[in-house]
Amino acid sequence: MGAGVAVADVNSSIGLDPAPGKEQSHPDDHLALAWGIRSHVDGHRLQHVLDGARFHNGSVQWTCISTSTPADGRIQVQYGGTVDFMKYRRQDGTGYVRGQCDLDLTFADPHIVFDPVSGAGELHINRHTKQYNGGWSGPDEVLLGDLNVGAGRFNSEDGTVT
Repeated sequence: MGAGVAVADVNSSIGLDPAPGKEQSHPDDHLALAWGIRSHVDGHRLQHVLDGARFHNGSVQWTCISTSTPADGRIQVQYGGTVDFMKYRRQDGTGYVRGQCDLDLTFADPHIVFDPVSGAGELHINRHTKQYNGGWSGPDEVLLGDLNVGAGRFNSEDGTVT
């Protein structure tokens, strides 16, 4: 995530401040990955939407940055953007502030890798989070989920995925 080395702790600005050198907005018709946020997740207070991501019609939209098809034939799609969720803050009026909330979870720059023949794939994302014990982990890339896009149809031709 970015050019510098980031450290997982209460002082990290990931998810709080725009990342240097990243586009902060894109045209409405720009290709994007939409993540529909269920009401119980939305209740965790989406505090910051940065680095090209946006919140629109109940979903986080991650801007499509690039697609590629390496020699192994798997399709890779890189998305950009950063979102931060905070909840369970102290009741002293400080608001949703890093270090003052029991839940502080940042997701950034998801990417998908999938095999168009089998439909199997994975969704990876960079994350930075406060742990239950009060420590911090990340920012690091984690596997967020396995995908099965076998019911869909994909075509990769001349560097374009449709």
